[in-house]
Amino acid sequence: MSIFAVSSDVVNPLMPQGFDILFSSMFVFVLLVNLAALVLVVTALVSISRHRHMLVGTELALWVAITVIGTGLGAIAWFAIGRRKARDNSPEEALPVRD
Repeated sequence: MSIFAVSSDVVNPLMPQGFDILFSSMFVFVLLVNLAALVLVVTALVSISRHRHMLVGTELALWVAITVIGTGLGAIAWFAIGRRKARDNSPEEALPVRD
């Protein structure tokens, strides 16, 4: 057997087993957070595309850039600030009439 062979039964004596479990669970946590951020960005981009008739070309490009570059925070900013501002600045005939 080679000294470079890796076996699943090998235990690092310098690292307690609890740390191994902690790092494994942190990997899953980070993966879930990144997946949630991706879903949030895609949702924000869909929302921006639905409100594109209410935004001027420069505003539209700026919000897309902020959402993509700022990842989670950019998407949250769109939902907190941008969508409301787009609705407030739109002409009345662009808004659907609700009974």
